Amino acid sequence: MALLVYNGPTAEAKEFYAPLLTLPSIMHDTTHSMPYDQVNSLLNDGLGPGLRRTLKGSSFRLPLSLSQAQSWLSDFESFFASVPDAIGTLVLIEFMLYEKVLSVGQTDTAFANRGAYGNVTFCPGWTDAKFDDVCRDWSRDTAAKTRDIMMKYLKEGGGVDAVTRKAVGEYANHDGEFLSPLVHKPLK
Repeated sequence: MALLVYNGPTAEAKEFYAPLLTLPSIMHDTTHSMPYDQVNSLLNDGLGPGLRRTLKGSSFRLPLSLSQAQSWLSDFESFFASVPDAIGTLVLIEFMLYEKVLSVGQTDTAFANRGAYGNVTFCPGWTDAKFDDVCRDWSRDTAAKTRDIMMKYLKEGGGVDAVTRKAVGEYANHDGEFLSPLVHKPLK
C-alpha cells in the first residue's frame, strides 16, 4: 500500500504522482485532498487495536536498492514463519523528497538527524504474550541490520552531502514501544 502526500494543489499532485498512479493496482485509487491532521492519522486504524505492539526505526540510503527491499522481505517471511501469531506486523517505509531538508544544517533546528535517506519502521503486532521477546527482538535486530548497512555506506563516503554524512541511522520518531491495551503497561 502506498500513502501519498503532496503539500500543494490536487492537479499538481496528480501530475507529480502520475507514474505511480498509472501502475496497475489491486485496489481502487482513493487519493484525494484532505487536511493534514487526517493524513497524519491514516495508519491509526491499520495498527490493529488490541494487538501487542512494539516498533523500531532505522534509516536506509536512497535510492532504495532492490537487495535492501529483498532483505526486508526475507527477514519478514522468516519472522512470520516462526511467529504466525504476528499477523498484524507492518514494515513501514517512509520516503520524502529531501532537497529542502538538506538546505538547513544538521544542528540549525530542533530536528536533527536529517539527510538524503528514507526511514523504515519494523512494527510487529501479535496477541500472545509468549511472543513478546521474539517480536521485540525481531524489530530490534532487523532495524540494527538496516542501520549497520546505512552506517557502512556513510562511513565509506557514499558520495553524500555533509548533512547526511552526520546521520546516525536511527529513526527516533518511530522508535519505542506502544502501550499494549492487553497489559496496560509498556512492553518490556
